[in-house]
Amino acid sequence: SDRDRSEIILNYRVGYQYIRNEQVYFTVRHVLHDYNKIQSSSGFDLSSKGIEFSAGASFEYNDLILGDLSFGYLKKNHKNPLVDIHSPVFHATINWEITNLTTTNLVIDRSIHEAIDSSFSGYTATNLTLGLAHEYQKNLLFNFSLQLGKENYHAQNANNRTDKTYNVSAESTYKINRNLIFKIRYDKSNREGEINTSSIGSSDFDFNKNLISFLLQLQY
Repeated sequence: SDRDRSEIILNYRVGYQYIRNEQVYFTVRHVLHDYNKIQSSSGFDLSSKGIEFSAGASFEYNDLILGDLSFGYLKKNHKNPLVDIHSPVFHATINWEITNLTTTNLVIDRSIHEAIDSSFSGYTATNLTLGLAHEYQKNLLFNFSLQLGKENYHAQNANNRTDKTYNVSAESTYKINRNLIFKIRYDKSNREGEINTSSIGSSDFDFNKNLISFLLQLQY
C-alpha cells in the first residue's frame, strides 16, 4: 500500500514545578514520516519532516479543578508539489469535580495529521470535547460525551477540502457484583465534507452512523 510508512517521533520537555500540581513547561517535538513507496497513487512523495514548539502550564484550584494549557507552532515540510503546513497548535484540558458524584471535563485541541487522500499534504484538526460522568450509586455509573470538530485539508493549486464532524456517546455501567459488569452504549457520529479539486470540481458528502452496543464483562 502507498500508505505504509515509518514514523519517528522525538519529544523533549523541560518543566518547572513551583507548587504541588502546578508547573510551567516547554516542549520540542520532532516528527519524521518516511513512506515505503517513493510515489503514491497520485504520483507524489508523501514523506515529510516536521518540528513543533510549544509552551504550557498546568494548574489546580481548590482541589476541584485541574487544568493544562499549551500553545505552540508546527512546521511540516513536504517535497514539491505538495505544500508545506505551517500552523498554530494548542491543547487545553480542564477537569472539574462538580460534586463527589459528578465530574465534567473539557478538551479543546488543534493539531496536524496525515491525510488518507494522497493528493493532500495533511489536515489541521480542531476539536472540542465535553464529557460528563455521574455516579448514581456505587454500582451504577453514567458517562456522556459530545465532540465537535473541523478538519481543513492542505493541498497545492486550487484543491481544498473541509470536513465538519460531531460525535455523541452515552454509556451506562451496572456492576452486578465484584466480578460481573454490564454496559450499554449508544454512539452517533456525523461527517459532512466539501471537496473542491481542479480535476472533478466541487462535490459534497454526508456520512452518518448510529450504533448501540451491549457488553457483559466477567473479571477475576
